[in-house]
Amino acid sequence: MSSPAPFNFSNPVLRGKPELFDTYWQKALNSLINVIGRILGVALGGTGADNTIQTWTPTHSGNVNCTSTTEEAMYFRIGSVVYFAGQFQVNPVILGTTAFEMSLPIPSNFTATRQAGGSAFARTIASQGANIRANVANNTLAVEFIAVDVANCDMGFSGSYLIV
Repeated sequence: MSSPAPFNFSNPVLRGKPELFDTYWQKALNSLINVIGRILGVALGGTGADNTIQTWTPTHSGNVNCTSTTEEAMYFRIGSVVYFAGQFQVNPVILGTTAFEMSLPIPSNFTATRQAGGSAFARTIASQGANIRANVANNTLAVEFIAVDVANCDMGFSGSYLIV
């Protein structure tokens, strides 16, 4: 693919052809946005790659009143903040307090529970939502909720945490 002709008002290719003028500036602006995006991505802790979304399979531990699994989740990092999303399957044993922990895609040394936050909701059980917070003792994501049904269910989750 050839580069667009350099712009100047005397350029005979662009003179009198506003559609070429618009195309030229659109290509130039898109190139500039790509370069700035890559520079900012690296400066803020990313890799500078076009697609910085990564996948991870969290391990679960500390299960209380349930069994749980996550097939695969995704995350991306901007500076010292990691954003995550995915879906886990949980099967409460009885109604009531239910909890488990998920490993982090990028390690952190949490000092406060507020350094991670998120939520999860069941797709098929009305009003079954979960809180996600930092577990300071184990440097994991703590998932906690009140089971309103003992059916095995999928829960979509999302949130973010601080790399400390």
